[in-house]
Amino acid sequence: MNTSISKEEIKIKKIMGYLYYIKYQLFNSNKYILIATTNPETIYGDTAICLNKNNKYYSLLKNKYVIHPIFKKKIPIIFDNIINNKKGSGIIKVTPYLNKKDFFLYKKYNLKIVNIYNKKGLLNKYCNNYKFYKRLKARKKIINYLLKKNKIINIKKYYYNINYSEKNNNIIQNIPSLQ
Repeated sequence: MNTSISKEEIKIKKIMGYLYYIKYQLFNSNKYILIATTNPETIYGDTAICLNKNNKYYSLLKNKYVIHPIFKKKIPIIFDNIINNKKGSGIIKVTPYLNKKDFFLYKKYNLKIVNIYNKKGLLNKYCNNYKFYKRLKARKKIINYLLKKNKIINIKKYYYNINYSEKNNNIIQNIPSLQ
């Protein structure tokens, strides 16, 4: 559905989904960083990865880059306290167009921002072979692609919160717009 929704119309539900563990290879290295995500279809909008500033284990990665798993272009590794070291691996993929925390990182670190959805909520031309796909259909196709390329090394069941419309009980896909 192509509608604006106010914060008051949103409810949160806990659902069972999956965590997809995706390899982001370090630039000029055969080593990689593993990042877990519930939304692998948003990988086209990734413009950085972020680690907690206080994570000494990864301190050697300051001012380094990873290779984007699909585009094969280098994207920066940034460090910030906004990342919770106690949640997951303490590493996130930064997709500024779709997430408030990621948008904050985009502004703070002057990252690139990529809109991967059109006004109807379908993947756009930036997503190559998946343009005009609905989110969940694209997810299946992108997972299969990443599996074939050995970029996904694990998939685990995972319970997490998701935004639903109070009016029609549909999942809300965040597509920012001016009001």
